[in-house]
Amino acid sequence: MVYCLLEGLSQEGYYIQDCADDIALLVSGKFSNTVSDMMSHGMRNIHNWCQQEGLCVNPRKTDVIPLMNRRALQGLRSLSLGDSLLAYSESVKYLDFTLERKLTWN
Repeated sequence: MVYCLLEGLSQEGYYIQDCADDIALLVSGKFSNTVSDMMSHGMRNIHNWCQQEGLCVNPRKTDVIPLMNRRALQGLRSLSLGDSLLAYSESVKYLDFTLERKLTWN
């Protein structure tokens, strides 16, 4: 079922990693406004697909972690999932790995 969403995002140039009910959407770019636009578009696609399928994503279980230098971080715009504003995190645990914003491993 979710394969259609993942395939569609992959064809649009997003890197998608999934395991069971966990999905990681990764974007990269040289400029913070480009990254913000791509991530907003990807999150909007996920939200719209979920609504069409009668599903929802819990914003409280959604983490956004920018993996970039501090100066570029200041240029990132806020992201939302539906009507919920998403906060940027300093670290995130994904599949028993902890990713930190500065790309260190714990």
